[in-house]
Amino acid sequence: MAKNLIAVSAKIGGGKDTFFDNLKEKSGKVYENKKFAWKLKEIAEKLTGIPALDFEKESVKNSYLPEEWNYFDTNGLEQRMTCREFMQKMGTEGMRNGLHTNVWVNSLFNKIEHREVVNEFFLDMQIEDARTLGLVI
Repeated sequence: MAKNLIAVSAKIGGGKDTFFDNLKEKSGKVYENKKFAWKLKEIAEKLTGIPALDFEKESVKNSYLPEEWNYFDTNGLEQRMTCREFMQKMGTEGMRNGLHTNVWVNSLFNKIEHREVVNEFFLDMQIEDARTLGLVI
């Protein structure tokens, strides 16, 4: 069975979800939504206790973590950390810059490849935020 892979790149609030909602409605196809940041949100849940799905909400992303997550800046001033800043630091500085430049790409595609081999059932896939792939579509 042939699969379609659709990847979209847009900034925050750029309409990625809306694009795919419209595509599903017009095509009548079922798409499996994959996000590069999902694994990051699962890790953030384990570290903070905040449910991964809540990291999808702007109100949560902009909220401050408890004071045990405060840090000192280069001037020695204590700073509070938002959930968004936490995910950016962990995802970019910690994982992508500290571990491997393609950590999130590898994680996503590793999961897809293993799922396909095990299930032998293919849905069309959509991937949000193709900036991580380095693709222009």
